Amino acid sequence: MPRIKHLTKLFDSGQSWSMFIHDDDYFLALSPPELNEKEVWITHFKHDLKRVTIYCSEMLIRKINGRVELSNPFSYPLDQLIFMYLLSGREGAIIHAAA
Repeated sequence: MPRIKHLTKLFDSGQSWSMFIHDDDYFLALSPPELNEKEVWITHFKHDLKRVTIYCSEMLIRKINGRVELSNPFSYPLDQLIFMYLLSGREGAIIHAAA
């Protein structure tokens, strides 16, 4: 997991995730309050979003019947955050089904 505490915080959701920047590197981090600032995942990407790397903590890894399984980190809220970032630079939007 990359260290992000020293990076400039761009946004804090006030609930569970934050966005950081360092040069042209962006980082999204999921840190629910009940985990005392421990990250579940940290996502790294550049402004052009050509490549996204997701670093997963041990909280997403399970051992079941001798097999190692990784819970899918690309679910809420990460999926929406990446798509919103991607669409914002292309005049796009995400519309909730209830709208």
